[in-house]
Amino acid sequence: MSDRNLIIICQAPADVQYVVNMYNDNSARCNSIFVINVFNVFLFLKSLDLDVEIYYIPYKLHSFKNLVDIMKERKRLNSLWSQYKIYFSNSDIYFFSRFEDWITGYFLNRISVNCSNTIYYYNHYDNPDLYTKQKVSVANRIRLLFLKFITGVTFKGEIAEMFPEYSLPKNNCQCIIANINNKVSDKFCYKLTGRKNCLLFLSGAGEKLYIYTSYIKVVVDVVDKLYLMGYDVYLKPHPRVGLHKELRGVKVNIIPEYIPSEFIDTKHITLCLGFDSTALVGFAKNNIQTFSLLPMLNFISKEQYAIMEKYLLRMSGDKICFAVNLDFIK
Repeated sequence: MSDRNLIIICQAPADVQYVVNMYNDNSARCNSIFVINVFNVFLFLKSLDLDVEIYYIPYKLHSFKNLVDIMKERKRLNSLWSQYKIYFSNSDIYFFSRFEDWITGYFLNRISVNCSNTIYYYNHYDNPDLYTKQKVSVANRIRLLFLKFITGVTFKGEIAEMFPEYSLPKNNCQCIIANINNKVSDKFCYKLTGRKNCLLFLSGAGEKLYIYTSYIKVVVDVVDKLYLMGYDVYLKPHPRVGLHKELRGVKVNIIPEYIPSEFIDTKHITLCLGFDSTALVGFAKNNIQTFSLLPMLNFISKEQYAIMEKYLLRMSGDKICFAVNLDFIK
């Protein structure tokens, strides 16, 4: 058995099944898990009573308009490093994504300086080939300069939809292929108790991608039709967004938002629905009838719709269907 510490940086709900699997396989040397930004992921991991220290690091800077806030963020990150750097020596550090997460990029940059550490890029959803690299906009060039000042990292910005991009260290970093033992997820799974169950994943994208009122209307209309056809409906709120206030009066079963989709028991699900959620991929691959409701929304950007559709089809092996109306509910 290796005497090296194992540290996991969890960046998104989709990482959780891999985090738990890694912990179970390496519990003797896994001494800490760092959850970046998603508090509901932190709550879920804490609820599992794992014998490991779990730390939560939130994003606090949401705009680059205030120079005082930028200075505070630089100071905060340096303070966090001073607090946690003791863990990062003679360690194997696993992380999951190079994109849209400059706090993880900051930590990896500091970690990589110590040659006794080995960084593992455990990629299971980064797919930059779906996007076209473009000349970095003036606004993003400015953001990159601010990020360089805050983190000391030279990020890239050619893929605007996945801004910013962290460049992997050249020396002590390895890329590995994701592998999951589903038995780990079954051990902690959330079970649905209805007889004809439909699971509906709510979107976390918001008004930047589609007309919000059209999204709410689609959800309500779909739920009404499902009940009419005898389904027991389970809504799964997005971990970051939670249950939309306009849907709080809808009479459905609500799965706690902190439970990752990978920890929902698939055995008794007849139908799985959603919009842009990557959670649809896993259910489709488990041969559960799965539909994306994206075509039913009023999209702000047709290009963004095309990217989402392409992503879901590629990741699911073309197993996800796309509903243009309610006729698929039978």
